[in-house]
Amino acid sequence: MTIQYSNRAHVKVLEVELDLYNIKGYFDFRITHMTPLNPEKSKYQLFVEPLKEKRMFQSTFIFRTEAEMRNYMDNITTASDSVGLQHAEELAID
Repeated sequence: MTIQYSNRAHVKVLEVELDLYNIKGYFDFRITHMTPLNPEKSKYQLFVEPLKEKRMFQSTFIFRTEAEMRNYMDNITTASDSVGLQHAEELAID
């Protein structure tokens, strides 16, 4: 299973405060069960586990402005366009 969503993050890097916009994707997992978080059942807590023989992972595209993020999202026209996150390179900062 794959889940993708967008959000805004306020971060502080080297004493500089930034508002960044991102699209996150979570990949190669299955939902084992869900628990409602409110009486309206509009929010849920998901319990997940990796698919057999796979490693569950997260990828993030980061944008400087909301307009850049929305433009990217508006130009995703097929399912294959949205898998760019799934084939992202792994970065590690030590």
